[in-house]
Amino acid sequence: MIGKIEDARVYLEQALALRLQALGEHHPETIYSLYTLGLLLAPHDQDNSLTYFQRALKICKEEFSTEYPLFEQIQEQIALLI
Repeated sequence: MIGKIEDARVYLEQALALRLQALGEHHPETIYSLYTLGLLLAPHDQDNSLTYFQRALKICKEEFSTEYPLFEQIQEQIALLI
């Protein structure tokens, strides 16, 4: 199972890199990529998971306010990790 998680992590990190390059950090799809990586890593790598969630939350606050659809979900995931 861990091998499949690592494979998924590699693909999600590649997708994030492509979105950053094509769309920039402050795009909703980039936020979604950060959130998805956080979810994937939460059970096995809480430190990195928290980093992705915090980065996504920061972008939400800066660009979209607390009304962004994933804002509350990201906050909930952070609360579960700390």
